[in-house]
Amino acid sequence: MAPCRYLDLVDYLLVAEAVLGADAAVIEKIASLHLADSALNAPAAEFGGVEFYPEFHRKAAVLCTHLARNHALPDGNKRVAYMCTVEFAERNGYEWTAPPGDEPDGDETVEVMVAVAAGDMDVETLAEWIEDRHGRRVPAYPTHGSGADPRWRARTAPPLRRLHRVCSQPRHAVHRAVPVTARRVSDRRSRQAQR
Repeated sequence: MAPCRYLDLVDYLLVAEAVLGADAAVIEKIASLHLADSALNAPAAEFGGVEFYPEFHRKAAVLCTHLARNHALPDGNKRVAYMCTVEFAERNGYEWTAPPGDEPDGDETVEVMVAVAAGDMDVETLAEWIEDRHGRRVPAYPTHGSGADPRWRARTAPPLRRLHRVCSQPRHAVHRAVPVTARRVSDRRSRQAQR
């Protein structure tokens, strides 16, 4: 079996940039990168040469869970966690398929990601759900260094739009206010840099 190709902070920032529509440089300044780095390295955990998560679907579940719960970003953690999981699967040669319950608005994926972030779904249950999403192996595409465009953008748009709507509802009022705060922090830092 080929070695697993893990995501790094550059990949994380590029996915966050695509998902959130913000510049990666701004995300880098406002994100808690140590939390993202911790989540990105969790699937590769091992001790004495023995991997904690030898099966790929468990690695993907650990990645998704840690990214969603670590809250490295002020907003969009569930969306970025989901897209990083899809990217991780496809980078390692697995074709990601949407669940049947996702037609047309991504309802099942939204429910899963909300449950993961809230701690209502454990890693094992998520691993089973992910195993159903990445059925067949396909040739892995080149990583970000080659300039290749990830294949997930078009297929994953409905769940992302639905996740964004769910997180923008009144019960998530804090999430709507955070981007304004993030812009203020970014503006303040740029003013300080100009001085």
